[in-house]
Amino acid sequence: MKALKLLLGVILSVVVLVAGYLLLFFDANDFKGQIADAVQQQTGRQLVIAEDIQLSIFPSVSLQLGGVSLSNPAEVSELPMFAAKAVQADVALMPLLQRQLQVGELVFEGIELNLVTLADGRSSMDGLVTQSEPSAQAQTPEPSGQTSQGLSGLVIDGVRFENAKVLIDNRKDKSKTEFLLNHFRLDRFELDQQTPFSLDWQLAAQGMSVASQMTGDLTIAASMQQIAISGSEMNTTYTPAEGEPLSVTNRQAVNLDLAASTAQLSEFSAAVMGMNIDGQLDVNYGAKVPDIKLALNIDKVDLDALSGGDKAEAEPASGGSDKPAAKPANETEPDLSGLGLVNFEGDLSIGEVKVAGLTTTNWVVSTVLKDSVLKLSELSADLYSGKLSASATLDARKSVATYSFDERLNGVQIQPLLKDLADVDLLAGTANFNIQGKGSSLIANKLKRNLNANGDFAITDGAVYGINIPQKIRDAQAAMKGDLNASSEAEKTDFTSMTGSLNIADGKVNNPDLLMESPLLRVSGAGGADLMAEQLDYLIKAKLVGSLSGQGGDRDLSGLEVPIKISGNFTEPKFGVDTEALLKERVDEEKDKLKEKLQDKLKERFKGFGF
Repeated sequence: MKALKLLLGVILSVVVLVAGYLLLFFDANDFKGQIADAVQQQTGRQLVIAEDIQLSIFPSVSLQLGGVSLSNPAEVSELPMFAAKAVQADVALMPLLQRQLQVGELVFEGIELNLVTLADGRSSMDGLVTQSEPSAQAQTPEPSGQTSQGLSGLVIDGVRFENAKVLIDNRKDKSKTEFLLNHFRLDRFELDQQTPFSLDWQLAAQGMSVASQMTGDLTIAASMQQIAISGSEMNTTYTPAEGEPLSVTNRQAVNLDLAASTAQLSEFSAAVMGMNIDGQLDVNYGAKVPDIKLALNIDKVDLDALSGGDKAEAEPASGGSDKPAAKPANETEPDLSGLGLVNFEGDLSIGEVKVAGLTTTNWVVSTVLKDSVLKLSELSADLYSGKLSASATLDARKSVATYSFDERLNGVQIQPLLKDLADVDLLAGTANFNIQGKGSSLIANKLKRNLNANGDFAITDGAVYGINIPQKIRDAQAAMKGDLNASSEAEKTDFTSMTGSLNIADGKVNNPDLLMESPLLRVSGAGGADLMAEQLDYLIKAKLVGSLSGQGGDRDLSGLEVPIKISGNFTEPKFGVDTEALLKERVDEEKDKLKEKLQDKLKERFKGFGF
């Protein structure tokens, strides 16, 4: 034991003597020229250390540098590849004997990094990077549970970055990115203690720019396995190459557990483009397939404003012949393999959503993504005095995705919905609609062709706009009497109920049982639509069951049935009386009447003969 103490004393004495010698006789500035020459020989670059090197060994190993620069290759750029206005660092020696690392303030001022790549491929990195085989040690990953067991304490008096800049100028790709770190400041830091920090940075690339300022408290556990940022506030402004700047203000807390391979973003709130958002994000990245859970609450979303829909509507459509021909539709299935790279659970609630002119409220969306199967377990919203509810599944386990869905609309006022959606007055009333379906392929044409669905609908106390069925009946009656004068009444047909069912298969929609009823009308219909050609083929049969006085007509039309043909495309449907069918029906009726009259007369004439 005495020998060990003696040995330690000798070693300590030697260290003190060496340190004293270095302090008294060693001057690092005497070697600046040799260092610069060595760099020139090894890299062909010019190293400049303009200010004196301040180096001390005891009681702290400290280093201060100023005016340092390393040139780029002369043929690449005149800008220095690296430059530093001032660098300062020191580590106390004696605390290391107690396994404690005490670092003075770390200062980095005016750090500059200019990385240039010429059009011919020459770059700032030429001559600095050599290809080598990775060592076996480098290939061996460090065990995830390993901690810094040899360190009992860590104290840093502060960290300060000021006016740092990174320029990446790639002339081969014709891109330029500039990052400015205006400052990063960390107060006195100690393990297991909250330490205030602030950050101010800017990024500019391809005409756009981002500027952000952030403050918060940083905590690192003594095990070095848990990192937390609390009380964080951030203000960010994004300025696109074209368009208006976007400002975001948000608050959050971040927790990172390296041992458990988890990360959490909590206490999140943000204000952006008139939206107030709050929520939480949990990530488990240690599993083979990472798990992500997200919960978001948004007060309101105006998708029309976000997409610039109002502006787009105001711009006139160009109808000139110089407009290029439309490209053929993409016939390649989208690559959904990325859905298998993560498992995801998401819950979203939105107070109000405006999209395509529609205003809806109380949105609730719940989704689950697992093993390449995306399930929309709940989608509900209130719209136009009614309720939307839906669920759906997308299975991306095969190259051609399959899907299924179930959608319901209950108690929706259809007229204001259509007015806001498409600015059309086509249908009014309280609508209930249900549809369930399934299909395969996400290519537009194949999606239409492969869709199989069934549904039903019921509309009460409504009206059909664009056609006045009672007037069509009057016009048809008048035409058969030789009166071809057109009517000027409003194109509208009232009804008390409209019901029917539909099925979709092979790219066609079929409705075999339309029934519309009112006190004076009974309307039945059958037909469908070709989704591929976007064409209508539908036949309505309208029959009066009462007086037309309610919609301005005569009483002598009761019982008359008029066939009405609906044709044309989806955007411009055409309504017209099927006069051929109507005339045939009337001719048949007249034949029956003449036959009855003839039979009656024959009976009277031959009454005396026993008939």
